[in-house]
Amino acid sequence: MRKINLNNKACNETNFKKYGFIKGRYEKKLDNYPFIAKYEIIENNLLAKLIDIDTNFEYNLVDVMNTSYSALVNEEYEAITNDILTNCFSIKENQKDRILNFVINEYNNKLENLWPDTPDCGIIRHTDNKKWYLVLMNININKIVANSNKNEFIIVLRSNKEKDNIRIFPGYHMNKKNWITIILDDSLKDEEIFELIKKSFELTK
Repeated sequence: MRKINLNNKACNETNFKKYGFIKGRYEKKLDNYPFIAKYEIIENNLLAKLIDIDTNFEYNLVDVMNTSYSALVNEEYEAITNDILTNCFSIKENQKDRILNFVINEYNNKLENLWPDTPDCGIIRHTDNKKWYLVLMNININKIVANSNKNEFIIVLRSNKEKDNIRIFPGYHMNKKNWITIILDDSLKDEEIFELIKKSFELTK
């Protein structure tokens, strides 16, 4: 069985149903070989397996691909899988990009890179008084979340909002009383972050 992570993909529901998925499941017989490709969406993963029509068992050799025959079968299996991914899903814009697009549309301010080693990070500030109201960084979040060891984008905003240390943390590399940190991992909805950005903008005018 193959597991394809869908975290970075958005489902096109119209095409999803049109394609033939029913209750998150779809199957298709291979044109040239006696196998059925079966797909199921579970917990934001696309699970795929190939069933031998004659035995009704899963054909595991397609994942090992140690024979010329299984390689040919895999080629057709892959074509079906890629067709599903192309027609039923689109690349989902990550939260960092959605936040930056909001700031551009709302204030016509763009990210300024101050650190050459991290070109996708920086600050956003007022055009008149040059005060920062948003800092974007990519850090190992074990610096703010205990027992976590992965890199995520964060934003730091001016705010007097209470920190719960679950979704809103004290300001990272800023005054911990007057600034907050948000991890851009979709744990906080975009709309909530937009309001916090607006507040940060006002507090730094």
